[in-house]
Parts: sequence; C-alpha cells; structure tokens
Amino acid sequence: MIATFLVGALTVFFDVAHASYLPTVLRSDELIEGNSKIEVGESLTQFVGPGIGGLAIQVLSAPLAVAFDAVSFVGSALFLGRIRATETDGLRDAPRPGILTEAWQGLRFVLSHPLLRPLVGYAATKQFCMSAVLALYVLYAIGELGLSPAVVGITFMGAAPGTILGAIWAGPLVRRLGLGRAMALAAFLPGLGVLLMGWATAGPIGPEFLLIVAWFVLALGAAYDIGEVSVRQAITPDQLRGRVNASFHFAFYGIMPVGALFGGLLGAGLGIRSTLLLAALGLLVAPLWIGLTAVRRLTEPPSAGDEA
Repeated sequence: MIATFLVGALTVFFDVAHASYLPTVLRSDELIEGNSKIEVGESLTQFVGPGIGGLAIQVLSAPLAVAFDAVSFVGSALFLGRIRATETDGLRDAPRPGILTEAWQGLRFVLSHPLLRPLVGYAATKQFCMSAVLALYVLYAIGELGLSPAVVGITFMGAAPGTILGAIWAGPLVRRLGLGRAMALAAFLPGLGVLLMGWATAGPIGPEFLLIVAWFVLALGAAYDIGEVSVRQAITPDQLRGRVNASFHFAFYGIMPVGALFGGLLGAGLGIRSTLLLAALGLLVAPLWIGLTAVRRLTEPPSAGDEA
C-alpha cells in the first residue's frame, strides 16, 4: 500500500511537470506534432508492455520483474536528464505565496479563461460519464453478453490501435479543419464508441467484435486530447502552467469516483445497458463545451496572453 501510494503521488508530480515543461522544449506551433508523437509512443508501450511484462514474470519471476521495471524508470530519468532546454529565468527563485494560494490561483485562472473553462468543462463531463461506463463494463460484458474474462480482456485491445491512429490523425486533421473544428469533431468519438457498446447483444456472431470496434472508435478521441493539451500548454503563462495543469488533473481525477458511484447506482436501478446508453448520451452532449464556445474558432494553438 505504501509503494502504491508513493507511485501514485510521484506519477501526479511527473504528469504535471511533464505537461508544463514541454512548451519549454517546443515552440507553440510545434506542440501538436510533439504531443502527437508522445501519445504514439505511450500507446505503443501500453500495447506491447503487458506482453513484455508477462514474459519477464515467466523468465525472471514476479519480484525480479518488478525490480526490472524499477530499473527501467532509472533509465528514463537518465534520458530526461539529458534534455538541455532551460526554463524561464527567475521562476524558481520567485516568491511563493503558499501551496493553497497557488492552487487557488491555478483554478481561478482556468475558470475565468474563455478557452480553458470549456476545456476543463468537457474534461470533467467526459470523465464523469466514462467512469460510469468503466464501473459497469466488466459486469455488462460478462453478465449480460456472456463473454469470458479472457475475451473481455481482448476487447480492451481495440483501444491501443485507436489511440495510435488518433494520435497520428491529429496533425492532418488540424491542418485540414483548423484546431477548434478538429477538436469538436474528435470530441464526439467517445460517445459514439460507448453507443456501440450499448448496442452489443449476445448472439451467434458474438458481441466481442462490436466491443473491440467500440473501444477503437472511443480511443480515436485521442486526437482531441492532443489538441486540448496543446492549447492548454500554449495559452498558459509560464508561471501558472504547473498550477493550471494541476487544476485539470484535479478536475479529471476528482470526478472519477463520483462518476463511478453514479454509474453503479444507475446500473442497479435502471439496468446496465440503459445506464451505458445514458452515459453515451452524456458523452455526445459534452462536445457542446467545444462547439458552442471560443475553442471552436481556433485555427492553431494560441500564445499566452492572446485573447480568445
């Protein structure tokens, strides 16, 4: 439990710092391509990682496999240490008002900004609905569709190629439609994926193929995520970037247990399939945060201080 807590806490630190540091390495007009390449790399490792992990456990034993994993993080740290881009002078030496004040500054900046406010609104709405879906998915696939646990695991594999394709697709889509319209289009994909899940029925052909396709379509929404983080990185002043990214993490992860509990209660009262379809409806409405606000009019990531 202690190890899990430390890994979780340090992962949050890394994720916030990682998203805050990338604009130091890249120019504003390079963020879409940079975030796309990072997303492709992460998706590939998530796709092949479980297989490598299983092989390592079989060859080395489970404890040694965990130790091997720990050593791989040391290698990652060595690579990160070779990055030579320097952050804005004076930020680390500036007076610090205290962690609670800084947290409030980041949250206030997000909620008052005409571009960041709809982005965090969509993120919270999407995560609320997806948490409800994830709380019920295994029960739905095994209990209502009659799939075995092994097949349920296979259905999740549709997400990896979807994420990779979505990351590759993000750049060309932005160049063709403009950033805001591309994000608005990609924001609908998670809702379409969950809608396909709700349509799956037990039958002679089997619902597993439709579930794989559903996860593939849902994961194509990675094209939106790349646009969203690029806008967030580009428009936030250097001194607020860590606080703004932490605010997005708070909205994203803070809503997860609420959505999961809501999904469980609705699943018990309305039925699992009905709850999935209701979550799909919420996911299809969520893109209004993008389509009806200033985000839709963006053609490229703006610069810090730009008016919407």
